[in-house]
Amino acid sequence: MFPTLLDRYIAREIFGTLVAVTSILMLVIIGNLFIRLLGEAAEGKIPQDVILPLLALASFKGVVMFIPVSLFLAVLLSLGRFYRDSEMAALRAIGTGYTDLLRPIVMMSVVISLFLTLMVAWVLPWVVAVSDEMKEVASKRTDIVGITPGRFIADSSARRVLYIEEMSDDREEMRGIFISVVEKDKDVILTAEKARQEIDPENGRRYIVLENGYRYDSPHGQGEVSRIYYREHGVLIPEVRRSGERARDALPIEDLLRSDDPKLKAELQWRLSFPISALILATLAVPLSYSSPRKGRFGKLAIAIVVYGLYANLLIMSRAWVGKGQLAPEIGNWWAHAVLLLLTVLLVMHQYGVAWTLKNAFGRRAT
Repeated sequence: MFPTLLDRYIAREIFGTLVAVTSILMLVIIGNLFIRLLGEAAEGKIPQDVILPLLALASFKGVVMFIPVSLFLAVLLSLGRFYRDSEMAALRAIGTGYTDLLRPIVMMSVVISLFLTLMVAWVLPWVVAVSDEMKEVASKRTDIVGITPGRFIADSSARRVLYIEEMSDDREEMRGIFISVVEKDKDVILTAEKARQEIDPENGRRYIVLENGYRYDSPHGQGEVSRIYYREHGVLIPEVRRSGERARDALPIEDLLRSDDPKLKAELQWRLSFPISALILATLAVPLSYSSPRKGRFGKLAIAIVVYGLYANLLIMSRAWVGKGQLAPEIGNWWAHAVLLLLTVLLVMHQYGVAWTLKNAFGRRAT
């Protein structure tokens, strides 16, 4: 794939830095997500058994999001080291031209862009669909797995509140139960000494079976309360009702290509921006990395972060404009990519000069 020794050397240097930068970014994001999921599990919003699956699914999405910027920084830092260690001066001395530096970077970027295209077209929509389904199921689960003793827990409709005082070590039995339910015409409060979960073998519906407690009924607007003692009382756990419409980022790319909906066109262009930006950012990093040995490897890092921040915001704004019908899909976010390409050309001309660029930038190929 890389025909020359120089190509392999540059590619190996960039790939190592790419892995390191991506790993650092992923650790930061996954760490923050893990803390947030732990907090939601502690509050009883999600069961603890879905934390690791959600983290695994989130890692796929994180890879797609961070590879373009990681490649950008990897090229910038790798070539910056060449300038710092005077390796670039040695390469120039043996006649290495601009294309000799650009060739292995473009080849690697094309491979990464193809990988990102596969991810955003088919893999990522599947991951998002599975993750959304898991979150929807988890948010509506009120079984023993998702209950934390000593906390008031409300279901997704906020019409049912559950509180338990303690739970057995095997998490099969609850003790000191309080349940408040808002029905159409009355408020219901249930108390019990203990409870357990059961599943009806005929229809698979789940119940919380309360034992030795009281039921209080208060009809709306009457100011009366009735109390009934029971030895055993079953409370149906609401079934999960999935929304019929899938999220846009969970749709396969075939659906986006066939649709004329501006929102779906915006989603399609947003997905394609990841492989495109990987190629453009890697190309931009080559002239942007130019520096004198005294400035060091990180001399252009701040500028690179600013450039990427502006570029990312242009893509986000374009996505919103296309989705709202304020910008024609034919223009879409392509203008943002064009701005970055123009910046790349201007940097090359500034570094080499217009005449030098036309005559000498394409020096002899290194061997």
